[in-house]
Amino acid sequence: MNQPPAFFKFRCLIILLTACFIAHSGAVKGQSAFSYVGIPANATQNALGSNVISLVNSQPLSFLQNPGLLDSAQNNNLEVGISPVFGQGIYTAAGYAFQDKKKRQWAVGFRGISFGEFAGTDAVGNPTQTFGAGNALLSVAHSRKIKYIAFGVAAKIVTSFIESYNSTAFLLDVGGVFRHPEKDFTFGMTARNLGFSISRFTDVQQQLPFDLLIGTSFKPQYMPVRFTISANQLYRFESLEPQGILEKISTTQQVAGHLSGGAELLFNDKIIPMIGYNYRLSQEMSLGEENRFGGLSYGLRFQTKRFQLAASRTNYLPQIGRWIFSGSWGF
Repeated sequence: MNQPPAFFKFRCLIILLTACFIAHSGAVKGQSAFSYVGIPANATQNALGSNVISLVNSQPLSFLQNPGLLDSAQNNNLEVGISPVFGQGIYTAAGYAFQDKKKRQWAVGFRGISFGEFAGTDAVGNPTQTFGAGNALLSVAHSRKIKYIAFGVAAKIVTSFIESYNSTAFLLDVGGVFRHPEKDFTFGMTARNLGFSISRFTDVQQQLPFDLLIGTSFKPQYMPVRFTISANQLYRFESLEPQGILEKISTTQQVAGHLSGGAELLFNDKIIPMIGYNYRLSQEMSLGEENRFGGLSYGLRFQTKRFQLAASRTNYLPQIGRWIFSGSWGF
């Protein structure tokens, strides 16, 4: 008996993600190159724990988390996000979703970090010319929907540069989202940053920021709250690394290190408070000391049918955090 096309493509997606899991299960631990591609692109993602791959909304920048979410973006919709970076730097993101003549969904996206200008010196400390440093990403995405399942793929060129040196790579994201036909329930999965290096700072092979994620968003029937929960780094069990020789990390902590999530308070359909938590971020920012508010995030979103404006903050340390401001407009 012939299988429905949606079921067949969903099964192919699961097979692909499983293959990614096997291929990266032995990946080397530590910091990856181009790790900035994991920074939330807009305030909603930032407020709900940073990894948001299942929340269906009209925001074009959602496809940078999971290209399967592109199907829910409104046609001819532009979104811009901005965030101050420590010192004189600034982070920006922009995405535009549109349909072609055959009503197929596409999007283009950009994100970049400028760290400002730096004073150069020679080997003995004499001043030379100033130089810049930063990161940039350019992405093109496409998605299709068959019944209750949307599939998407995004191709990305990423680069990091400092002075006259640069490192560049080609990366690919694949993902899908299941939307329940009657209930407020979605389930998403995505493999991000599959690809290869084009150029490197040095001849040393660099580790690309591959990630494998699953997530769900749901609203209980009689509760004015929508929950979003995600799990990342599913290609390995040990999500946390000891920060000291004597530090021991329990199995419970390793499991919690994969998880992040948050909630949207839906008491009003135009003003949406948001709160989230990222356990791994909390542990990485603890520095061996108590850090009660590290990993906590919160924000507020104002929305209408064709316009959204949001602001959110993720805490690193009591006096240090990341603000992201974003807005989207429909044309």
